[in-house]
Amino acid sequence: MTQVLSTVPGPVVAASDWMRAVPDLIRPWVPTDMITLGTDGFGLSDTRPAARRHFLVDAESIVVATLAVLARRGEIDRSTVVEAARRYRLDDVTAAGPQLSDSGSA
Repeated sequence: MTQVLSTVPGPVVAASDWMRAVPDLIRPWVPTDMITLGTDGFGLSDTRPAARRHFLVDAESIVVATLAVLARRGEIDRSTVVEAARRYRLDDVTAAGPQLSDSGSA
């Protein structure tokens, strides 16, 4: 893992709609900044898009998390992160969009 990622110029973002601890297992071998996103096993009775938005593991949240790491590294301005979070409405689970696949039955 270290050898493969040694030439990666940007941060590593690992996202899971389950436990953050799973991608965290490789952290010791990642030679650059790494952020992990996950639900930590908590359930939520809602659509998958809304649950992913709530736990900030949807596509838009991953983008904003990546921008936040880049801002911490000084590679972009912090205002870019704020604007992206505002544009994607990360604080609004209803902005996540509709459930497009079969949600299954409980």
